[in-house]
Amino acid sequence: MAHFALTKKAVQWLVDKVKDNTKRCDEYAIRLDSVEEMIIKNQFSAPIAMDDGKLLVTDDGYSILADWKYKEV
Repeated sequence: MAHFALTKKAVQWLVDKVKDNTKRCDEYAIRLDSVEEMIIKNQFSAPIAMDDGKLLVTDDGYSILADWKYKEV
């Protein structure tokens, strides 16, 4: 069995990676919940992006959303 010592720096790096992955998973869960709710309610919304890829925001920094519903004909 191989034994190795983790330095304090290596342990901190691992902890930071776990925190980053946890945050990313939480963000994905929130996004997935939002998509699921939009599909169930048939009411979709998304931030409006400009031609340069930046989001259109208010003076207060809030994203401006476009809302729509899907209607089957």
